[in-house]
Amino acid sequence: MQVPSDNWTKHRRITLERVLRMTTDPMRPLIAVFAAMCAIYLFGFARFSLFPVQSGAYSLFDAGQILSTAISGIVVFFLVSAIAVLAFINHRIERMLYEFD
Repeated sequence: MQVPSDNWTKHRRITLERVLRMTTDPMRPLIAVFAAMCAIYLFGFARFSLFPVQSGAYSLFDAGQILSTAISGIVVFFLVSAIAVLAFINHRIERMLYEFD
């Protein structure tokens, strides 16, 4: 097998860097949303596990917190797969980039 030319390796490296930028930079807000949803879910879970509300004494704040905890739990469930795929793709492209160093 022939050794690739310098022009080919430069072109491939530039292309991989662009792909890395185009895939990971727009997904940064997704990671921030995931972190926020995890924090809301864990806070709500800890609050209702450690400090249970007495039956019949629910307030509007408790109802809002139950609703936000439930919604964030559902969002976390769906975002885990997206974040995992993003991390896998990012790792794979970075590994391909380090082949040129």
